[in-house]
Amino acid sequence: MNISWGVRIAILYGGFVLLIATLVYKSMNQKFDLVSPDYYAEELAFQDVIDAGKNQAGLSAAVNVEQAGGNLLFIFPPEFERSGVKGTIVFYAPVNAGWDRKIAMESEDRLFPVPLSGFEKTVYRVRISWAAAGRQYFQETELNLN
Repeated sequence: MNISWGVRIAILYGGFVLLIATLVYKSMNQKFDLVSPDYYAEELAFQDVIDAGKNQAGLSAAVNVEQAGGNLLFIFPPEFERSGVKGTIVFYAPVNAGWDRKIAMESEDRLFPVPLSGFEKTVYRVRISWAAAGRQYFQETELNLN
């Protein structure tokens, strides 16, 4: 069977169109979770986060996160021994926005426990923002719960 060159070109173009249509269909059905629903508003306030990060960099140590039993234990630097801390801890799961958690934090000493129940086995970006003695602090760390 001898197929003419015109038919071969038509088959090639048809295959290309089918490939592009398949890619467009798959890309339109892809789920994308934004970092935050109000991303642009948060971006405008980012200078405050930068300043708080500079304050944190001036501390004697970073906030340490340890798994102790069924809890995550946030251990603040010695500067906060008796001053207390108040702020928020945001657990951001890049793979699924439904796994994100935001926890209000208030502690009179350097330790703040968070129960592990309800957390998924994934990698979280932990964003800790707190205030103590009239200054704002911010730290972002990665936490692997696998």
